[in-house]
Amino acid sequence: MRTVSWSLVGLLALAPVCAWMNAQEKAPDKIPILNEWKGIHCGVEKPAQLIIRDAKAWADLWAKVHSSVEPKPALPEVDFQKQIVVAVFAGTKRTGGYSIRIRDIRHDAKADKLLVFVEETSPPPGSITIQVLTQPYHMVLMPKTDKPIEFRR
Repeated sequence: MRTVSWSLVGLLALAPVCAWMNAQEKAPDKIPILNEWKGIHCGVEKPAQLIIRDAKAWADLWAKVHSSVEPKPALPEVDFQKQIVVAVFAGTKRTGGYSIRIRDIRHDAKADKLLVFVEETSPPPGSITIQVLTQPYHMVLMPKTDKPIEFRR
């Protein structure tokens, strides 16, 4: 009987953790990322946060991002009737070791807007880095929305 009691206690202790993990996976406010493109070299030299809602703006941005690449990669197809592209650029950095990424996109029900959580990292002080100019970027494809979009760091 003692073994059964301890097993039951163990299961009861894990239940809140499992419920929390399940809620995180099915969070209704989390917006799915359908595709992504990222790198450390691009033609966007100044920090920027962009929302691309049409094919011309997408083609222009893709060309700018890959302006120093030959052969240029083909423009990914985006259905702007159903999707938009959200992009963040860190600007030109003097060395390697920098990155930027869209960590998460969530719906803020109280304010009825989308929040794009951006994470930017730098090399630790004193670290050995590649001595080359970099321009970290991250672009994601997500479902179309007419809600306001706010970037958060």
